[in-house]
Amino acid sequence: MTKPEDLHLVKQAQKGSLSAYQTLYMRHLDAIYRYFFFQTKDKFLAEDLGQEVFIKIWKSIDKYDEKKGAFTSWMYRIAHNLLVDYYRGKKTLTLKEGLEASYSEDWLEKLDHSEKIQNVKKALENVSADYKEVIILRFFEDLSVEEVSQIIDKSEENVRVIQHRAIRKLKEILEI
Repeated sequence: MTKPEDLHLVKQAQKGSLSAYQTLYMRHLDAIYRYFFFQTKDKFLAEDLGQEVFIKIWKSIDKYDEKKGAFTSWMYRIAHNLLVDYYRGKKTLTLKEGLEASYSEDWLEKLDHSEKIQNVKKALENVSADYKEVIILRFFEDLSVEEVSQIIDKSEENVRVIQHRAIRKLKEILEI
């Protein structure tokens, strides 16, 4: 379910409120950046893809329907589709001036200095794309099984199975 404050901001943005959109942007940019960074291992590409997600959100905010799921699920679905398109070869981004990345440098520094996180990041490089995406969305982005299900367009049961197998594979790799 969409957080009440997100829903209010979305409704305001749907009416054309730039400040409501900017608040949504600031609230969710770090999470989208992390999602792309863990998927691509490229800071600059993660920034570019993140910006593209928010451009797409701005252009299609009127299409968001709260009855179909949480705003964050819709946002991550856009990110997921953009990443799929990117890897399929549609590597053109339509970034425009005016939106500047403002992800937390603090977060990146803490991440890079954490030995446990480094080990998990390395292990994630050795699992399938499905496993990697589910682990990132469930444990790094702290999304529910229902939200992940909506994002990757698989049943909740399938997400649970993928999650279980991914954890088992990571344990093998990390020798836990």
